[in-house]
Amino acid sequence: MTATLMNASWHERRLARYVEARGEPGFVEALLGLKGLVFGSRHRIESLYNVGGESAVYETRDIRNPEDPLRIAKVALFPVHRPLKLESATMRKQRRDLRIESDYLASCGSVTLPRHDGLFEFNNPLLDAMRGGAFSEPDPLILMERLPGQDLDRWLARVHRSNVPQARVRRALERVSVMLLQALVDLYDRGFIYADLRPANLRVMGRPERFVRLLDAGSLVRVDDDSGRFPHVPSYLPPEVFRARLSGKKILATAQTQTVMTGRTLFEVATGNIPHAGKEIDTRLLKDSNVTPLIAEIIEGLCRGDFEHVRHAYRYLAKRATRRVRGGTDPTRATQQVEEQKAAKRKAARKQAQQKPGRKKSRQQKAKQRKSAAPPPAQPSTDATLWKRWTTSLKGIFRR
Repeated sequence: MTATLMNASWHERRLARYVEARGEPGFVEALLGLKGLVFGSRHRIESLYNVGGESAVYETRDIRNPEDPLRIAKVALFPVHRPLKLESATMRKQRRDLRIESDYLASCGSVTLPRHDGLFEFNNPLLDAMRGGAFSEPDPLILMERLPGQDLDRWLARVHRSNVPQARVRRALERVSVMLLQALVDLYDRGFIYADLRPANLRVMGRPERFVRLLDAGSLVRVDDDSGRFPHVPSYLPPEVFRARLSGKKILATAQTQTVMTGRTLFEVATGNIPHAGKEIDTRLLKDSNVTPLIAEIIEGLCRGDFEHVRHAYRYLAKRATRRVRGGTDPTRATQQVEEQKAAKRKAARKQAQQKPGRKKSRQQKAKQRKSAAPPPAQPSTDATLWKRWTTSLKGIFRR
């Protein structure tokens, strides 16, 4: 272990092992050279958060307001541990893609994506500016909101291998499926398609909401973009699009392509199985999955391409869910009943604990006990009360 990793955090050392397993030893040690860099005269890079395919992500802190939550800084990823492999053309292309991502994130304004906090320029100390060209040009940096929670792929690996009751797992997976459909419909209404729909690009936030947010704004593609820019993972592409890509054809951002990709992603959500690139989905596995038959039916229709648009699948889900609620038990009311039962159990447990022998009683409890044990005060014997008792006794006699 190098001296740089000795001073690194546990998370950074884990990243170093992960990147080294990918065949890039020494990469993380080089990237840690940006720690402590100040940009925008008020933001400082604190630690390395993640390393992707074309970008590196750092955690930053506001120097002027140190109590503010940490934010994320995204920079272009260059093989700085192998300087001889750096090329000016590749560096300029990655910088241009990062600026496009910043423009898309700022103009989209969707709540399903991280909040955009600005685009900054900085001189990268990891590059040798004496080489000239792209090495002496400033690097772009996107500052954005840091989303809590964990990536969907890791969350699914835990959920499908846990001993959690199926009812709870089913509710969580259905919420993930519905919120993903809502996010894609919202993005399409804003003129964008989310191309790279692998679960690693989705963020599951904590209880009780279980919100699902999209992480990588670099996967945004405009609906009218015919340039062929379509970042993707082959496993989630439709089989015919995958074969066309192998033959050299460009991928166009169409609603039908996104529909099948959504189905393949939700198939992994429901079963925990990663789709195979270029092969059709075995929808028979949905029968024994951890989702309801309604969600399984929608996933099967998405994988087969029965829906022309994600919006149609979402409308079909909303219509069928409304019918199910009207014809059966309201799930919201059922959840409220469960919460009420839990509250009643907690109240009974507290009352039972207070009544245990040997426990000291408070003054209020002693006064309440004396009041309940005391006999009721005697009522004055007035003529009215006597007449009432007498008539009551006469009624009893006549009944006999």
